[in-house]
Amino acid sequence: MRHKYHGMYVYAIDGFETEVPRSDDIVKAGYSGRSLGSIRQTYYPRMYLGHCYDVINGLTKDLVVSKTNEELRMADQMVPTLERNSICLYDRLYFSRRLIENHAHYQNYYIARTKTEGGHRAIVEFAHSLEREKVIELFGQKVRLFKIKNRKTKKEIVLATNMFFDWVSHETVYKLYFTRWEVEVSFRDLVQSLKIEDFHAKNINGVLQEIYARMWLMNYTKIQVLKSYRVHINPNSYTYSKPNYKMLFSWMVENLKKLLDKINIEELWSEFTQLIALTIEK
Repeated sequence: MRHKYHGMYVYAIDGFETEVPRSDDIVKAGYSGRSLGSIRQTYYPRMYLGHCYDVINGLTKDLVVSKTNEELRMADQMVPTLERNSICLYDRLYFSRRLIENHAHYQNYYIARTKTEGGHRAIVEFAHSLEREKVIELFGQKVRLFKIKNRKTKKEIVLATNMFFDWVSHETVYKLYFTRWEVEVSFRDLVQSLKIEDFHAKNINGVLQEIYARMWLMNYTKIQVLKSYRVHINPNSYTYSKPNYKMLFSWMVENLKKLLDKINIEELWSEFTQLIALTIEK
Protein backbone atom coordinates (compact mmCIF):
# COMPACT_ATOMS: atom_id res chain seq x y z
CA MET A 1 0.00 0.00 0.00
CA ARG A 2 2.82 2.43 0.83
CA HIS A 3 4.50 4.14 -2.11
CA LYS A 4 8.27 4.02 -2.66
CA TYR A 5 10.83 6.05 -4.61
CA HIS A 6 13.09 3.90 -6.82
CA GLY A 7 12.04 0.94 -4.68
CA MET A 8 12.93 2.69 -1.40
CA TYR A 9 10.89 4.15 1.42
CA VAL A 10 11.78 7.79 2.11
CA TYR A 11 11.80 9.04 5.72
CA ALA A 12 12.73 12.22 7.56
CA ILE A 13 13.91 12.37 11.16
CA ASP A 14 13.46 15.52 13.20
CA GLY A 15 12.75 16.62 16.75
CA PHE A 16 9.74 18.22 18.39
CA GLU A 17 9.24 19.85 21.78
CA THR A 18 6.01 20.03 23.81
CA GLU A 19 4.95 21.37 27.19
CA VAL A 20 3.57 18.85 29.68
CA PRO A 21 1.54 19.54 32.85
CA ARG A 22 3.53 20.47 35.95
CA SER A 23 2.61 17.85 38.56
CA ASP A 24 4.56 16.05 41.29
CA ASP A 25 4.49 12.81 39.29
CA ILE A 26 5.92 14.41 36.12
CA VAL A 27 8.59 16.39 38.00
CA LYS A 28 9.62 13.24 39.92
CA ALA A 29 9.90 11.41 36.60
CA GLY A 30 12.70 13.83 35.68
CA TYR A 31 10.94 16.29 33.40
CA SER A 32 11.89 19.93 33.90
CA GLY A 33 11.40 23.32 32.27
CA ARG A 34 13.55 24.71 29.47
CA SER A 35 16.55 26.63 30.78
CA LEU A 36 16.28 30.42 30.62
CA GLY A 37 19.67 31.09 32.14
CA SER A 38 21.95 29.80 34.86
CA ILE A 39 19.24 29.69 37.55
CA ARG A 40 15.91 30.11 35.74
CA GLN A 41 13.72 27.80 33.66
CA THR A 42 10.21 27.76 32.25
CA TYR A 43 7.42 26.84 34.66
CA TYR A 44 5.98 24.01 32.58
CA PRO A 45 8.23 20.97 32.01
CA ARG A 46 9.26 20.06 28.47
CA MET A 47 9.06 16.68 26.75
CA TYR A 48 11.19 16.07 23.65
CA LEU A 49 10.04 13.80 20.84
CA GLY A 50 12.12 12.28 18.07
CA HIS A 51 9.89 11.67 15.05
CA CYS A 52 10.64 9.40 12.07
CA TYR A 53 8.15 10.22 9.32
CA ASP A 54 7.41 8.58 5.97
CA VAL A 55 7.38 11.74 3.86
CA ILE A 56 5.88 10.17 0.73
CA ASN A 57 2.94 8.46 2.42
CA GLY A 58 2.46 10.82 5.37
CA LEU A 59 2.80 8.18 8.10
CA THR A 60 4.72 8.01 11.37
CA LYS A 61 7.33 5.26 11.31
CA ASP A 62 8.74 5.68 14.82
CA LEU A 63 8.55 7.96 17.84
CA VAL A 64 11.05 8.33 20.69
CA VAL A 65 10.33 10.27 23.90
CA SER A 66 13.04 11.94 25.99
CA LYS A 67 13.34 14.09 29.11
CA THR A 68 16.25 16.00 27.58
CA ASN A 69 16.83 17.66 24.24
CA GLU A 70 19.14 15.05 22.68
CA GLU A 71 18.02 14.79 19.08
CA LEU A 72 21.11 12.87 17.93
CA ARG A 73 20.59 10.19 20.57
CA MET A 74 16.92 9.87 19.65
CA ALA A 75 17.90 9.50 15.98
CA ASP A 76 20.33 6.73 17.00
CA GLN A 77 17.38 4.77 18.40
CA MET A 78 15.30 5.15 15.23
CA VAL A 79 17.84 4.34 12.50
CA PRO A 80 17.87 0.59 13.37
CA THR A 81 14.09 0.44 12.74
CA LEU A 82 14.45 1.62 9.13
CA GLU A 83 14.28 -0.90 6.32
CA ARG A 84 17.47 -1.78 4.49
CA ASN A 85 17.87 0.36 1.37
CA SER A 86 15.49 3.02 2.71
CA ILE A 87 16.46 6.71 2.57
CA CYS A 88 16.40 9.07 5.54
CA LEU A 89 16.53 12.88 5.30
CA TYR A 90 18.13 15.12 7.92
CA ASP A 91 18.61 18.81 8.61
CA ARG A 92 22.15 20.04 9.29
CA LEU A 93 21.99 19.51 13.06
CA TYR A 94 22.19 15.73 12.56
CA PHE A 95 25.16 15.31 10.21
CA SER A 96 27.90 13.73 12.29
CA ARG A 97 30.18 10.73 12.65
CA ARG A 98 27.46 8.75 14.43
CA LEU A 99 24.99 9.35 11.56
CA ILE A 100 27.51 8.16 8.95
CA GLU A 101 28.48 5.06 10.95
CA ASN A 102 24.90 4.16 11.91
CA HIS A 103 23.67 4.15 8.32
CA ALA A 104 26.72 2.15 7.18
CA HIS A 105 26.06 -0.43 9.92
CA TYR A 106 22.33 -0.80 9.22
CA GLN A 107 22.77 -0.65 5.43
CA ASN A 108 20.37 2.17 4.69
CA TYR A 109 20.90 5.58 3.12
CA TYR A 110 20.89 9.21 4.18
CA ILE A 111 20.71 12.64 2.60
CA ALA A 112 21.72 15.31 5.10
CA ARG A 113 22.32 19.01 4.94
CA THR A 114 25.77 19.89 6.28
CA LYS A 115 27.30 22.86 8.05
CA THR A 116 29.35 24.99 5.66
CA GLU A 117 30.88 27.12 8.42
CA GLY A 118 32.54 25.59 11.44
CA GLY A 119 31.94 22.02 10.27
CA HIS A 120 34.30 19.38 8.89
CA ARG A 121 37.22 20.99 7.03
CA ALA A 122 36.76 19.00 3.80
CA ILE A 123 33.10 20.05 3.61
CA VAL A 124 33.87 23.72 4.36
CA GLU A 125 36.55 23.71 1.64
CA PHE A 126 34.10 22.16 -0.83
CA ALA A 127 31.44 24.74 0.06
CA HIS A 128 33.84 27.58 -0.81
CA SER A 129 35.20 25.97 -3.98
CA LEU A 130 33.87 26.07 -7.54
CA GLU A 131 33.17 22.31 -7.52
CA ARG A 132 29.55 21.18 -7.74
CA GLU A 133 30.04 17.55 -6.70
CA LYS A 134 32.77 15.67 -4.86
CA VAL A 135 33.44 12.36 -3.10
CA ILE A 136 35.38 12.51 0.16
CA GLU A 137 36.15 10.04 2.94
CA LEU A 138 34.86 10.72 6.43
CA PHE A 139 35.40 8.37 9.39
CA GLY A 140 36.29 5.48 7.09
CA GLN A 141 33.22 5.89 4.84
CA LYS A 142 32.85 7.45 1.40
CA VAL A 143 30.56 10.47 1.37
CA ARG A 144 29.20 12.12 -1.76
CA LEU A 145 28.75 15.90 -1.60
CA PHE A 146 26.41 17.97 -3.75
CA LYS A 147 26.24 21.75 -3.92
CA ILE A 148 22.57 22.71 -4.39
CA LYS A 149 20.91 26.10 -4.81
CA ASN A 150 17.66 26.56 -2.92
CA ARG A 151 15.26 27.79 -5.60
CA LYS A 152 13.31 29.92 -3.12
CA THR A 153 16.08 31.56 -1.11
CA LYS A 154 18.69 31.40 -3.95
CA LYS A 155 21.27 30.38 -1.32
CA GLU A 156 23.60 27.44 -1.86
CA ILE A 157 23.59 24.53 0.56
CA VAL A 158 25.71 21.39 0.71
CA LEU A 159 24.02 18.00 0.90
CA ALA A 160 25.88 14.83 1.88
CA THR A 161 24.79 11.29 1.03
CA ASN A 162 26.06 7.72 0.92
CA MET A 163 24.04 7.03 -2.25
CA PHE A 164 26.22 6.24 -5.26
CA PHE A 165 23.56 5.04 -7.71
CA ASP A 166 23.69 6.27 -11.33
CA TRP A 167 20.22 7.81 -11.01
CA VAL A 168 21.28 10.03 -8.08
CA SER A 169 21.95 13.48 -9.52
CA HIS A 170 21.82 17.10 -8.34
CA GLU A 171 18.16 17.23 -9.34
CA THR A 172 17.29 13.96 -7.59
CA VAL A 173 19.00 14.96 -4.35
CA TYR A 174 17.34 18.39 -4.45
CA LYS A 175 13.83 16.97 -4.94
CA LEU A 176 14.28 14.29 -2.29
CA TYR A 177 15.77 16.59 0.32
CA PHE A 178 13.00 19.16 0.07
CA THR A 179 10.35 16.53 0.75
CA ARG A 180 11.85 16.70 4.27
CA TRP A 181 9.48 19.63 4.86
CA GLU A 182 6.66 17.10 5.30
CA VAL A 183 7.98 16.16 8.76
CA GLU A 184 7.56 19.84 9.73
CA VAL A 185 3.99 19.71 8.38
CA SER A 186 3.35 16.65 10.56
CA PHE A 187 4.26 18.70 13.66
CA ARG A 188 1.74 21.34 12.58
CA ASP A 189 -0.92 18.62 12.25
CA LEU A 190 -0.10 17.32 15.72
CA VAL A 191 -0.38 20.75 17.33
CA GLN A 192 -3.21 22.35 15.35
CA SER A 193 -5.35 19.38 14.32
CA LEU A 194 -4.73 16.79 17.04
CA LYS A 195 -4.05 19.31 19.87
CA ILE A 196 -1.18 17.19 21.16
CA GLU A 197 -0.26 19.86 23.73
CA ASP A 198 -3.73 19.88 25.34
CA PHE A 199 -3.11 17.17 27.92
CA HIS A 200 -5.79 15.93 30.34
CA ALA A 201 -3.54 13.57 32.32
CA LYS A 202 -1.44 14.76 35.25
CA ASN A 203 0.95 11.79 35.40
CA ILE A 204 3.62 10.68 32.97
CA ASN A 205 1.93 7.40 32.02
CA GLY A 206 -1.28 9.22 31.13
CA VAL A 207 0.61 11.84 29.10
CA LEU A 208 2.36 9.11 27.10
CA GLN A 209 -0.96 7.33 26.52
CA GLU A 210 -2.44 10.55 25.12
CA ILE A 211 0.55 11.11 22.82
CA TYR A 212 0.50 7.57 21.42
CA ALA A 213 -3.29 7.61 21.05
CA ARG A 214 -3.07 10.80 18.97
CA MET A 215 -0.22 9.38 16.86
CA TRP A 216 -2.26 6.22 16.28
CA LEU A 217 -5.26 8.30 15.23
CA MET A 218 -3.15 10.33 12.79
CA ASN A 219 -1.68 7.18 11.22
CA TYR A 220 -5.03 5.37 11.11
CA THR A 221 -6.70 8.32 9.37
CA LYS A 222 -3.93 8.69 6.81
CA ILE A 223 -3.87 4.95 6.09
CA GLN A 224 -7.58 5.16 5.23
CA VAL A 225 -6.82 8.11 2.92
CA LEU A 226 -4.10 6.07 1.21
CA LYS A 227 -6.54 3.20 0.75
CA SER A 228 -9.30 5.43 -0.59
CA TYR A 229 -7.52 7.89 -2.87
CA ARG A 230 -3.84 6.88 -2.92
CA VAL A 231 -2.88 10.44 -1.98
CA HIS A 232 0.90 10.62 -1.64
CA ILE A 233 3.88 12.87 -2.33
CA ASN A 234 5.75 12.41 -5.60
CA PRO A 235 9.31 13.82 -5.26
CA ASN A 236 9.47 14.28 -9.04
CA SER A 237 6.56 16.72 -9.02
CA TYR A 238 6.44 20.22 -7.54
CA THR A 239 2.67 20.01 -7.06
CA TYR A 240 0.58 17.46 -5.21
CA SER A 241 -2.91 17.07 -3.83
CA LYS A 242 -3.94 16.74 -0.19
CA PRO A 243 -7.28 16.54 1.61
CA ASN A 244 -8.07 18.66 4.67
CA TYR A 245 -6.65 16.42 7.40
CA LYS A 246 -8.10 18.52 10.22
CA MET A 247 -11.62 17.77 8.98
CA LEU A 248 -10.75 14.10 8.47
CA PHE A 249 -9.34 13.78 12.01
CA SER A 250 -12.47 15.39 13.44
CA TRP A 251 -14.68 13.02 11.45
CA MET A 252 -12.61 10.06 12.63
CA VAL A 253 -12.90 11.06 16.30
CA GLU A 254 -16.66 11.47 15.95
CA ASN A 255 -17.17 8.11 14.24
CA LEU A 256 -14.36 5.98 15.66
CA LYS A 257 -16.54 3.96 18.05
CA LYS A 258 -19.00 3.13 15.24
CA LEU A 259 -16.11 2.07 13.00
CA LEU A 260 -14.59 -0.16 15.67
CA ASP A 261 -18.01 -1.65 16.48
CA LYS A 262 -18.66 -2.04 12.71
CA ILE A 263 -21.96 -0.16 12.84
CA ASN A 264 -23.14 0.91 9.36
CA ILE A 265 -19.58 0.34 8.21
CA GLU A 266 -20.17 0.63 4.46
CA GLU A 267 -22.18 3.82 4.84
CA LEU A 268 -19.53 5.36 7.08
CA TRP A 269 -16.65 4.60 4.71
CA SER A 270 -18.67 6.00 1.82
CA GLU A 271 -19.13 9.21 3.81
CA PHE A 272 -15.39 9.33 4.61
CA THR A 273 -14.45 8.86 0.96
CA GLN A 274 -16.79 11.68 -0.06
CA LEU A 275 -15.23 13.94 2.57
CA ILE A 276 -11.78 13.28 1.10
CA ALA A 277 -13.04 14.14 -2.39
CA LEU A 278 -14.74 17.35 -1.19
CA THR A 279 -11.74 18.68 0.76
CA ILE A 280 -8.85 17.72 -1.52
CA GLU A 281 -6.76 20.63 -2.78
CA LYS A 282 -3.81 20.88 -5.16
